[in-house]
Amino acid sequence: MEFKVIRKKVDGKKPRGLRSHNPLNIRDNQHSTWLGQAGNDGSFCYFLDDEWGYRAAFRLLRNYYKKYRLLTIQEMITRWAPPTDGNHTDAYIKKVADMMGVERDFKVGRLFGSYDDFDQYMCEQMVYAMAIVENGEAAREYIDKSKITRGYELAFPYER
Repeated sequence: MEFKVIRKKVDGKKPRGLRSHNPLNIRDNQHSTWLGQAGNDGSFCYFLDDEWGYRAAFRLLRNYYKKYRLLTIQEMITRWAPPTDGNHTDAYIKKVADMMGVERDFKVGRLFGSYDDFDQYMCEQMVYAMAIVENGEAAREYIDKSKITRGYELAFPYER
């Protein structure tokens, strides 16, 4: 099943989201700029390094919980990649839940920004799985998990 996300390799290079240090393909918002954002390509942000792109993803997902009260993987990904945008949202949810080893109704929202090591691990697993879905299976070779951890630490520096 195809996902309507940017994940093509161009001229043998990394997928677009990884080339722009935006592993979760965060759309640019003309009303604000993320810490570590170096610009945009007209639609999507690009960041100084992967860790800043991951930081933005963690902050957005925590916002989904705090502002919109989205609790589960299913609720968060439905907002992240809605079917109304042409995404195969159910397949996206299934892939992320399977990679995390949990059910689609696993309550991940409250974990974002938690003090608990297990909660941090689960948040990092979710973002890793989302980066794979956003950029395709071939992206595994390019994803540095230590940058995901660093992105988490940048996102929640006072909560550790």
